[in-house]
Amino acid sequence: MEDATRVTRLPLPREVVIDGPISDMAPTPNEMRAIKKASNLRLDYLFGADSDADADDQVQAFTWLALVRAGYEPTWAEAGDVRLVQREANQDPTNAER
Repeated sequence: MEDATRVTRLPLPREVVIDGPISDMAPTPNEMRAIKKASNLRLDYLFGADSDADADDQVQAFTWLALVRAGYEPTWAEAGDVRLVQREANQDPTNAER
């Protein structure tokens, strides 16, 4: 008998696109806990004002978060192989300067 609850993981894309700056991707408290669990790194190490975290760890955290928000289930290591692409946020055409 087949296991009806078996779920196939989506293969990860080569890149994940976010709209706007990384600073707009503030994680929720539950996402913060998930990042800490996935990365095994303290959040104050990753994002604190006096952090000595490397930019690669910080970008990997946001890449992991963007993948999770897009419906993927990446491991921390897998997120390190995905390129994070920033796209300019769409501007409101009704507020465009003339």
